[in-house]
Amino acid sequence: GSLLSVVVEPRYFQTVWFKASIIVAAGLMMLAAQRFRQARRRDLERLRVQIASDLHDELGSNLGSIALKTELLTEWDGLDAPQRAELSEINQVALETANQLRDVAWFINPEFDTLGGMILRMQEVAARLLDGRQWEITVEPMEKERRLRLEIRRNLFSNYKEILHNIAKHSSASRVEILVAERNGSFELIVRDNGCGFDPQRAQSGAGLRNLQRRTLDLKGELFIHTNPGKGTEVRVVAQI
Repeated sequence: GSLLSVVVEPRYFQTVWFKASIIVAAGLMMLAAQRFRQARRRDLERLRVQIASDLHDELGSNLGSIALKTELLTEWDGLDAPQRAELSEINQVALETANQLRDVAWFINPEFDTLGGMILRMQEVAARLLDGRQWEITVEPMEKERRLRLEIRRNLFSNYKEILHNIAKHSSASRVEILVAERNGSFELIVRDNGCGFDPQRAQSGAGLRNLQRRTLDLKGELFIHTNPGKGTEVRVVAQI
């Protein structure tokens, strides 16, 4: 018999070098995409820092000037009672707007995207809203460098401000205790006061409670309120971070 050797050459896309070049090209494309995303993230963070700086320095300074000048004008003897009341109202609006602007600048600034940054801001707000009352904030050990998404920070912080605002406006409390903790991957906020309390059933129709419930729902968290008239209030917010 005869023996014939037949060799079938692979097509180019079946060769080892072609497959290797595809792998290398895919790797380079992934690396380029990653570097592009990092560059975009850095550009976005620089823009956020610039916007936060402009809001705080320019608009905040202007509102501060308005508040200062109206406060000085209210002391002028030539004003009648209605004019003095109007200037006091302008002063109050300017101060409140300046505080809200600082909150917006804080939300935008990437330097405060961490859990520790939010806690620091919570302490500053407590000192402002609970002025004249005894208050204490306790922070349990946690990973303060953990970065939080903007939506989480906004909803958690807005709930916190809503709780303190309600205490300052309605509770007649003399002492407030705040606990911040991270347990089993969840952020836990507890605020207790020794104020007048309220009827939970009657409060269901209030805008403040509805806002707390809506934000907690956005966080996919849980809201617990324990209160009775004359016995103080405890509000607990638990959210996944």
